[in-house]
Amino acid sequence: MTTRLCAAALASFAALALVANPAAAFDRQALAALAGQLGSDDATARVEAAVAACLLVTDAPNLTARVIDAFPQAGWTAEALDQGFWEFGRDGTFVMLYDTGTFCMVEAMGIGTPQITTALTALVDRSGGGPVQPGTDAYGCQTFLLSNGIEAQLSGEGQDPACTSSTGSALRFARPFIE
Repeated sequence: MTTRLCAAALASFAALALVANPAAAFDRQALAALAGQLGSDDATARVEAAVAACLLVTDAPNLTARVIDAFPQAGWTAEALDQGFWEFGRDGTFVMLYDTGTFCMVEAMGIGTPQITTALTALVDRSGGGPVQPGTDAYGCQTFLLSNGIEAQLSGEGQDPACTSSTGSALRFARPFIE
C-alpha cells in the first residue's frame, strides 16, 4: 500500500513537471514510477528507487519538496539537518539531499559499487537520459556525466570511502552551479 501511494504521488507531480519543461533530459514519469518503489522490502529495488529519486531531484529541482515528502510516506526515517539538507534512512540505505535540488546522495550498505553502477546506467537508459559519459575525479574514483549536465560520483560508503567496494556504495549527484 505504501509503495502504491508513493508511486501515485510521485507520478502526479512528474506529470506537472513535464508540462513546465517538455524538453527535459529524463522521462520524469519513468523516474517517478521507479522512485515509487521507495517502500519496497527488497534492498536492491529500494536502492534503485532512491537513485531514481536523486535523478528526479537533480533534473527537476522544483520537485524537491515533493520528493522530500515521499521518503517518510514510504516508511523512511527523515531528519531535517542544517542549512537545507535532509537525511533519510531505511534498512541500510540512506539518502541525503539539499532542498535546492543541487545535491543528492544515495549510500547503500550491502550493495557494492558494481551493483549501484549497473543500477544507475539501467535507470538512465530506462528514463531516456543517456548516454552516460564515464570519467574519474581527482581521487581516481569513477564519475558519470549525464546528458543533462548532472555529474554522478561513485565511491564506497562511509566517512573516508575507497573508490570501489563490494560491501557498500555511495553515489553522489550534483547539478552544475550556474551564475
